[in-house]
Amino acid sequence: MQIALYALPVLAGVLNAIHCGTNAQLTSSLSRPWWAVVFACLVSGIAILSGVLINREASPSLVSLAGTPWCAWLGTHLVNVWRIVGAVTMIAGLTLVCLF
Repeated sequence: MQIALYALPVLAGVLNAIHCGTNAQLTSSLSRPWWAVVFACLVSGIAILSGVLINREASPSLVSLAGTPWCAWLGTHLVNVWRIVGAVTMIAGLTLVCLF
């Protein structure tokens, strides 16, 4: 069991490196990055749905969904907004450095 605790992070790192290359190849093959994102998200969604079905997870009730605060639904999206803001400011800073 202890070996798995060391092997899993190594495997995740290797797969993360492979993931970049496969996404680049998919973007190149489809000639459009947005379609590559669509297909990558579909495959991820199918994998997650398979895990839910295999584990026989119970569906959330409508009461629990309705009782979830609105900010909980935005969690990861707000993080992505900050990533975009950071990328834009970094590009703007680099542009200023190159110009002056």
